[in-house]
Amino acid sequence: MIKCNKTPFYRFFQDSFFNWRKSVYKLNSEIESKCSTDKKSEHPTALIIDDSVLAKTGRRIEGVTKVHDHVTNKFVIGFKLLALCWFNGSYSRFLDFSLVAEKRKVKLTRNKSQFNKKRDPKSVVTKRKKELKKDKITLACQLFTEAVKNKFIPDFLLTDSW
Repeated sequence: MIKCNKTPFYRFFQDSFFNWRKSVYKLNSEIESKCSTDKKSEHPTALIIDDSVLAKTGRRIEGVTKVHDHVTNKFVIGFKLLALCWFNGSYSRFLDFSLVAEKRKVKLTRNKSQFNKKRDPKSVVTKRKKELKKDKITLACQLFTEAVKNKFIPDFLLTDSW
């Protein structure tokens, strides 16, 4: 599709002024329109929302907290990744995600504070940073609403219990 190496994509996703969430939805809409047939698939479509632990090793990472890993039944330093996927009956594709920080703070030594960067209040990254403090159910509802706004209307919504 695109003839280039991975470096431009990394630069794009790291730039705080690009709304990559909008770009990913646009790309998925294009793929869906090109790959879908005129007739309705006999398989149901679904949006899948799942959470996973992203363990981090640094304690000075912005917004990092202690999160509960239900697989190991331990608390680890990191984030919860709330991911949204589209399943069209044949294959699934990533649509969106949000990071979640739990209420447990990471204890640091007295002379080191958690990293905090000043950002433009109107930037997309500032909105993402505010999402860290929201609970998973609120964020899942926002992810679902955003998917429906972008014309990914499922027959089912699949989640596990939180």
